[in-house]
Amino acid sequence: MKLKAIEMTGFKNYAEYASISFGRINRIVGDRDRGKTALCEGIVWSVLGCDLQGHTKGIKKYVQSWNTKHTRVLTVWEFEGYDQPVSICREIKGKTVHLFLDGVETTQKDIDAIVGQTDTFLCIFVPGYFDSLTPVRKRNVLLSLMPKIEYSAAMACLSIEDQERLKTMTDPVDLLNELNDEMIEWNEYIGDIETRIQKIRIASNFNGGADTNSEITRELEEKTAELNELSAVQGPSIPDYVTEWESDLILLGKRYRETHDEWHAIYYDWKPEDAEGKKERALLIQVKKTECQALLDEGVQIKENISRMYTQHEEETEDFKQRKEQEMQFLQSDIQRLQVKQTMLAKTSVDSEKLPHLQQKLLEGQKEQREISLHIQAVQHFLLQYAELQVSKANLQMTSSEIVLERRSVKGVIRLHHKLLYQGKEFGLTSSEQARVSLDLSRLEEEVNGRSVPVFIEHGEPVQNFGEEQGQIFVTSMIPQAELSYEIIVA
Repeated sequence: MKLKAIEMTGFKNYAEYASISFGRINRIVGDRDRGKTALCEGIVWSVLGCDLQGHTKGIKKYVQSWNTKHTRVLTVWEFEGYDQPVSICREIKGKTVHLFLDGVETTQKDIDAIVGQTDTFLCIFVPGYFDSLTPVRKRNVLLSLMPKIEYSAAMACLSIEDQERLKTMTDPVDLLNELNDEMIEWNEYIGDIETRIQKIRIASNFNGGADTNSEITRELEEKTAELNELSAVQGPSIPDYVTEWESDLILLGKRYRETHDEWHAIYYDWKPEDAEGKKERALLIQVKKTECQALLDEGVQIKENISRMYTQHEEETEDFKQRKEQEMQFLQSDIQRLQVKQTMLAKTSVDSEKLPHLQQKLLEGQKEQREISLHIQAVQHFLLQYAELQVSKANLQMTSSEIVLERRSVKGVIRLHHKLLYQGKEFGLTSSEQARVSLDLSRLEEEVNGRSVPVFIEHGEPVQNFGEEQGQIFVTSMIPQAELSYEIIVA
């Protein structure tokens, strides 16, 4: 993969039309803000539609020259396996961005199929881009650069037992997913059987083993009879003397009315004129009045006694009802408990007959579960050996960099993590070291995917230091007050 030429119009520093041709090793010289970085950005935007950080948000305003209505960047490439150079053109007309492949409008997906994914391309073309990625994206880039390994090479590293388990395997990842799904199903199946066995044992312990169905039936009959007897019990009755008081009260009322009538007759009807008669009349009136008052007081007292007794009777009746209701609830609760126990005893008797069968199914399920677990471990061992062979082969293509494979156990499952180191360092690389990493990744990309992505080195070492590199290289140098110039060092 080699960039032959670029044409730019209305792109950042290149407001006017510019056409540049390139060789295998190229030097770009100029003062600050002359267009060295803009050239790099133009190449990336033409191919990927993003900036040097992989961002696409606001990219149209970012790449357009001041006061321009038309932005266009065309790059011409040589690809392995293509007889003719391939042109990729991206342009902005108005508010619309168009992408062309050899003059035919196309999509980014078609371009990616030729140049590779965005992160992989930028990790090689833009030194230092790899350091800006998240761990997951770094891992994905390294996985895309892993060389193919024959399954037989990884199988040879396994034990005889694991080789036998995997002899029919065609795709380890698909097989691992199938085994994990199958393990989930067996876990649920075994969990269901264990729950059923536990319920039977709990029911047996609950019934105590000593109670027989006849004993429960006898106790149930006794409690039912006791409940019926209690239901028939009546509350407290009114005492007989209260009835006598009521009769006395009626008689008192009758006597009071008779005495009152006598008093009325003496007071209103008897009008003696002589002194002796008047004296006798006054005496009789006082006697009858006293008798009426005595009868009235006695009646009030009897009535109060009757009222007090009725109030007391109501309180005793209410207390009786509460105690009776509480005792009946206790009896009903005992009856319900005995009925449940009787039902469970009958069910337990039936379920207990199933217990040996369930235990046998549990043993068979656990055996199958262990076999699947061993199968999963065999696939994991294979994937580990395969990854280690991939990393070893990949490292042969790099001179200064190294891919390291780390194993991490998460809940008993081994996870593999790829790390890229430069002479033992993962972070804090200089720009020169970042350039060497990109060159190593370019060689690896060519070996694995057949694409030798160029490397654009800004303000790096002298271009002569890269004469032995086989891929395409761009090296920029900042010279104060110098105009922008391009030089092909190696065609």
